[in-house]
Amino acid sequence: MTTKTKPKPEEFYICIQSFAGNDFAVAEGDLLPGDDGRVQRCPDRFVAVGTPDEEIRRLKIAAALPPPPPEPLGRVKLRVLPGPGGSPLDGGRPQTVFANGREYVSGETLEAEGTDAQHLIDVGACEIVRHLRQKKQTRP
Repeated sequence: MTTKTKPKPEEFYICIQSFAGNDFAVAEGDLLPGDDGRVQRCPDRFVAVGTPDEEIRRLKIAAALPPPPPEPLGRVKLRVLPGPGGSPLDGGRPQTVFANGREYVSGETLEAEGTDAQHLIDVGACEIVRHLRQKKQTRP
């Protein structure tokens, strides 16, 4: 299994997935000692020598899978950010957001949830001020 704790300096490790950084590169199959800086910085890319082939194959498959989707955003209080060019004091114009049936301008707050909230955050129009509890649903 990949190294979840700090690699032991006296053991050797095999790279199971090629990777690189600004000042280094490691190819799949490279054998490195546990005290090597690359093993210490990226222990999840290595397995100890002697790890069964079937376990290595399982770990490679798991590493190749796409990451799970993020948790959906619940109900949040958002603040509308200044528009491009900064705040109105710097010559920028206020940003406006249309949500919940009305228009909000820079500095104002609003409540949103789910994909609506995520969209306002992703486009850079709003930032999260606070996470809120879900509203109680009334029974019909």
